Amino acid sequence: MQKKPDLILRLSLFERVMKIIFFIADKLSEKDRQDRNK
Repeated sequence: MQKKPDLILRLSLFERVMKIIFFIADKLSEKDRQDRNK
């Protein structure tokens, strides 16, 4: 019973990390596009 909340916590943490990674990747690709357009 003790392991279940830990797994949920780890999943939500993983989700948050993925969101941050996608956000940063989106910003980087946006900047890359602007640099190419110059």
